[in-house]
Amino acid sequence: MTETETKTRLRLVGTDGAHFFAFDLAPGRYILGRRDECDLCVPDRTVSRKHAEIEVAPDNHCFVTDLGSHNGTTLNGAPVTTRVELKPGQKISFGQVEFTLKANGDGSQTTMQPSVARLATAEPEKSVF
Repeated sequence: MTETETKTRLRLVGTDGAHFFAFDLAPGRYILGRRDECDLCVPDRTVSRKHAEIEVAPDNHCFVTDLGSHNGTTLNGAPVTTRVELKPGQKISFGQVEFTLKANGDGSQTTMQPSVARLATAEPEKSVF
């Protein structure tokens, strides 16, 4: 693994109250939604199938565009109606799921791939002893 792969610049972390989500964001474009095919899958009924696009520029500026979602996107409580910049520390909600953008440039390895994040949100196995 190279130094670039272990240095996560931006991380989107959030919860719907019952599940935790964490997505590392390298430069590129991501579709966030509840469909499994989305780059960032948030399986919550208040999140549209294709809810929003997140773009991370090479300079690590992050932008969010709502894709006409049913329950909307809000940035620090204000509705997102156009492409807006999302800065570290700001709160963004997709439907009723609230996220915070975190910046991490300390070089520590904190990478959790989206598929692992999805696994972490799966319902726990129920056993009877």
